[in-house]
Amino acid sequence: MHMLLENWLLALSTHLGDACDAAQDDLSPSAAAALLTVHHHGPLTVSALARVVGVSQPTALRVAAGLERAGWVDKAARDGRERRLRLTTTGRMRARQAQRARLEVAQRTLDVLSPRERDLFGRMVGKLLDGAITSRAQARRTCRQCDHGVCAGASCPAGTKATRLETLEDLA
Repeated sequence: MHMLLENWLLALSTHLGDACDAAQDDLSPSAAAALLTVHHHGPLTVSALARVVGVSQPTALRVAAGLERAGWVDKAARDGRERRLRLTTTGRMRARQAQRARLEVAQRTLDVLSPRERDLFGRMVGKLLDGAITSRAQARRTCRQCDHGVCAGASCPAGTKATRLETLEDLA
């Protein structure tokens, strides 16, 4: 049976995704995710990029080629048979611009909440993220478009959960 709250959560997710995509009309969702992933985790191989962004290797290769044609990434030193992708100066500027656009969408969405409601909502979202994360790889995919300068260490529920899981694995 479908529940009202679940529908609302999915509608909000759809709204945020659509609004973020519209805020950067020159980037496809995969290109935005790839650009921000290289920005936060680069330099990366295309294989590593594909895993974080959650696309196939051929798709990641096509996206990376498009970012390279735009002058936003170039190929750094080899990692085995693959070259690592790194941002150019204009790529760093474009990634920061994309990040700002996404954060502004989220800010406008949250603006309807009072400070108290924002605090409560933040705690609930943190709890939901904690419950959703099952691995470091999943945390990286989930947070691929986050501003890692804002949400790092103990303030990141996804990263904190991934670290807890790795600690438990190490103890086992």
